[in-house]
Amino acid sequence: MPAISLKAVPARLHRQLKARAARHQRSLNQEVLAVLEEAVAPARRLEVAALQAGMRQFRARLGFTTSQEEIDQFKRAGRQKRQAAKKLVFGRRRMRASLRVE
Repeated sequence: MPAISLKAVPARLHRQLKARAARHQRSLNQEVLAVLEEAVAPARRLEVAALQAGMRQFRARLGFTTSQEEIDQFKRAGRQKRQAAKKLVFGRRRMRASLRVE
């Protein structure tokens, strides 16, 4: 079996790998192999229909529903808060700019 030797591994990275190996109850070598396998594994395909079904089940367990009108109200409220925050930030910038002495 081929082998890889790593040199000059930063101490912080070594500590992080050892901690991760301990959490997964693996040796350092096994953990490094697991990390490498995960890094080069082909991307998993996202099953949209299954994801949507899971989200519907989760919402059903919560025991309440939200109407489209309520969703629209939440969106509007969020947008208004963002706009107010932008005005506040830009107002402060203008105020600072006007106070600068050249």
